[in-house]
Amino acid sequence: MFDERHSQLVSNYAKSSDYFARNIIAPLIKYVCADTVEQWNKKARFELGKDTYALKLDGGGGYSWAKVDPKTNNFLPVEPEEAKTVEEIVEQSLANTNAHQQNQTNTSNTLSTHSNNNSYSEIE
Repeated sequence: MFDERHSQLVSNYAKSSDYFARNIIAPLIKYVCADTVEQWNKKARFELGKDTYALKLDGGGGYSWAKVDPKTNNFLPVEPEEAKTVEEIVEQSLANTNAHQQNQTNTSNTLSTHSNNNSYSEIE
């Protein structure tokens, strides 16, 4: 038979779920997204001499390096030659960082292999 209490429970559950989603989940997602963008903008920077460069969203949905005014925190125009030089420096820096990390990983693997070999020889 039809139970009116069941439909009231379902209706109340739907209303509370909608309230929770709109008033708690949605603001939390907006905050996390805004905070993530803010953190990205703070960390995606580097200094080259007296100039500071940051990643700037370009019109095609990608990022490019742009000069930043340290006082106003606004982007400044960059000459194409300067932009190319900055990109080359960043690529070299990343390549050196990756090579250094790869070297550390290989050293770590070698050390663990040696320690494992010692463990086996002691057991035998």
